[in-house]
Amino acid sequence: MTFFGRFELQDEGTAFVDALQQRTSPFGSLQFYGSPFNDPNLERLLQLENTFQRLSPLGLDPKFNRLALSTKVNALDYKFCVKHFQLNDFDTLSIATKDLSVDLYIGKEDPWKEILIAFFHRLSALGHLEKFNLKTSCSDFYFKPSPGECVVPVVDALIRAVTANQKLSCLNLSSAYWIEDHLPNIVKALEDHEGIRHLIVSSYPVEKDSWGRTSCPSLMRLLERNPNIRVLDSCGNLITDGSNRMLLLYFRNFSYQDSLSFMKEPTTVRPFVVAYTLMGFAFAQFPLITTLLSHHTDLLCEFIEAPSQDNVGGNKDTVARPSPQPNSRLKRKRTRQAPRATKKAHEFGCDD
Repeated sequence: MTFFGRFELQDEGTAFVDALQQRTSPFGSLQFYGSPFNDPNLERLLQLENTFQRLSPLGLDPKFNRLALSTKVNALDYKFCVKHFQLNDFDTLSIATKDLSVDLYIGKEDPWKEILIAFFHRLSALGHLEKFNLKTSCSDFYFKPSPGECVVPVVDALIRAVTANQKLSCLNLSSAYWIEDHLPNIVKALEDHEGIRHLIVSSYPVEKDSWGRTSCPSLMRLLERNPNIRVLDSCGNLITDGSNRMLLLYFRNFSYQDSLSFMKEPTTVRPFVVAYTLMGFAFAQFPLITTLLSHHTDLLCEFIEAPSQDNVGGNKDTVARPSPQPNSRLKRKRTRQAPRATKKAHEFGCDD
């Protein structure tokens, strides 16, 4: 539900909030700009517990800032002006939501760096975030610090907050344009992060070698060390440096993630999914086969111990049959194909 513009409730929201208080199931999402509620009703609404799946109160009176940030909802979108906060306002602030999106409006003379550092310190202390979307905006459409302005302490505070929130699965920095030049330091902190699955950025800084070729060594290292993560732009496209090596890393990581997801399949389905995958895209690609089987060792044992055709009909006596010896023509054929097989293995990095 959305209340926008000059929308007003006849009773200033009394009946609406009364109805919300009596609900036994979640309401869903509510977004409003300004306030169609009077102050007592707005305060009651912001103090409701686990009523909303997502709450987006925009343009509130600054006196409700702390109450809005501490509201008990699954997901919270909130925009506030930096100038309306003091550094000690975050010392005891209880941010209950696990899915937080904040949009900070920064004025020309606002102490935005100090406020952000204090805010990140509080997020570090709480440590329960699962999704975090950081937006910064000001009178200029694309906000960026002035040349020479040092934002390293702010970035360091953000890194500490990300590291402290090990359940954080999605980090969206696509609307914090001043961070772009410092992304290599941020992704370094994500290399060993247990929860992270998606990092969303507007773009990624690239480097050029003496031949003019572009690369993103820090991003490459992140993908090598953390197979769970995908780095995306705001449209959901993969961020790459255009190299085949990085694309193959993404492909390897997708296979790793898919293999883990098979563990959630019912026991009657999982053997077929693993076998189909093993004989499909992972066939003849040794790194993918080893990843798949390392996650499903129990099924590998079942495949090996499966009854033979001789035992299907109830015959318990195993008949030893000599293995057919390949004739000389087949031997010559295999010898001629060996270099091609070696080349194929080299293409997929199987000869390492």
